[in-house]
Amino acid sequence: IVNIFVGLGMLSKPYSVAQGGWVSLGGLTVLCLWGAASGLIMIRCFQLVPGNRVTYPQLGEAAMGVFGRRLVQAIIIMEFMGATLIVMIFMWKNFSFLFPSVPQEWVAMSLT
Repeated sequence: IVNIFVGLGMLSKPYSVAQGGWVSLGGLTVLCLWGAASGLIMIRCFQLVPGNRVTYPQLGEAAMGVFGRRLVQAIIIMEFMGATLIVMIFMWKNFSFLFPSVPQEWVAMSLT
């Protein structure tokens, strides 16, 4: 999970600063602080669940029962699918930019 967020974050931060200017750095700072605080809360929650290697679905089950486990599993699957789609779109756009004479259908079929 960290790899996806760091990798995509590294690609999107220069663009967001270019679009939002220096003012957007304040918003990014607030979001970073919010992420750090939620990370600390998540660590505390993991420490409260018994077990040696606690997973996110186990944490969801400890909080909300079987429904929580299924909900967390569904969210994780959607997150990975969304990250995969974002990377594919990024590859398609870059490939189209580098090779403008290649039809879009070929780009989509070859990189999928």
